[in-house]
Amino acid sequence: MPESAAAFEEADLALIDALQTDPRAPWTRIGPAVGIDATTAARRWARLEREGLAWITAYAGPATATVAYVELTCTPGELEELTARLVTLPWVFSAEHVVGDYDLFLSVAASDLPALGRRVSESIGRLPGVRATRTRLSMRLYQEGSGWKVRAMEPAGRARLAPAGGTFRRGARSAP
Repeated sequence: MPESAAAFEEADLALIDALQTDPRAPWTRIGPAVGIDATTAARRWARLEREGLAWITAYAGPATATVAYVELTCTPGELEELTARLVTLPWVFSAEHVVGDYDLFLSVAASDLPALGRRVSESIGRLPGVRATRTRLSMRLYQEGSGWKVRAMEPAGRARLAPAGGTFRRGARSAP
């Protein structure tokens, strides 16, 4: 993380909260909800994205995907290059470097078990630098990213983002 990005300002956290609440709202609604103008809100978000501190991700939810965890052992000296390749695959939604019996711990998703098997054996297993994989199927997902919220906005700002009728709409949410 860059030194200049050591901490979020309160306005940054409120901005992230507003985007979690209504990711499709225009800046003209987001800005006033967090107490800044629309241009400032857009500029702050652009800075957070540019510095790699926040982002919006869309993905199939757990109800529409088969999720698994892949333990991957790499050829010595191949970890960085292999990791760089793996994180470009859209269905690899996290990659962690670990210490122990394997080198990388991947969270992956597919539409069904056969597709998952193909992704692990063909798309991952055949990459240069992969020595071995072991897959653990997720049987139940207790929590996932869209359930995490910053909760930094003032209640009045949250009310500004509520749709007419006063209830928040249910559906896909983004998680920075």
